[in-house]
Amino acid sequence: RPRWVLAAACWAGLLGVYLLLAGGLDWPEVAAGATASALATLAVMGSGHPDHLGRMRWAWWLLVLRRLPGRIVADSVRVLRAALGRSRPKGRMIPVPFERGGDDPVDGSRRALVVASASIAPNAYVVTVDAGADAEGDGMLIHQLVPTAEPPGQGDRMWPV
Repeated sequence: RPRWVLAAACWAGLLGVYLLLAGGLDWPEVAAGATASALATLAVMGSGHPDHLGRMRWAWWLLVLRRLPGRIVADSVRVLRAALGRSRPKGRMIPVPFERGGDDPVDGSRRALVVASASIAPNAYVVTVDAGADAEGDGMLIHQLVPTAEPPGQGDRMWPV
C-alpha cells in the first residue's frame, strides 16, 4: 500500500470521528476537524511507524466499538450526576490485569487501541501500562472519577488481549 493511501485513510477516519463528536456539519466545525485531522495524520505519518495503523486487526475494532457507545453514555450520566450532586466523588486508582505484549507493531497497535478505548469515556483514563503492575504480571493503572463496581472493560471482555 502506498503511504498516501494510508495517510488519506487516517485523515478521513479522524475527520469522521471529529465530526461525529462535534454533532454538526457547520463550516467552522468541518474546517477545524479537517485541520486537526491533518495535524494528527502528519504526526502519525512522521512518527516513523505509520504501519502501526495497518497492524490493527479488524476484530479488535469490532470488539471495542461494540461496547464503547454504551460505556460513553453510561459514564457521561455517571459523571453528570456526580457533578450535580451535593457530595464530591472520591476517585480511585484501579490496577487492571492486561497483557502488555512485546515491542512489535502488532502489540503496540493493540496497546494504543486499549488505552484509547479505556480513556475515551469521561469517567476513566489510563494512567500507565506497565510490566508487572499487578502480582500476576502485566497490567495497567486506571483512574476512575466516580468508582463503579467493575473497572472499564473488565466484565464485558471489551479489550483485545
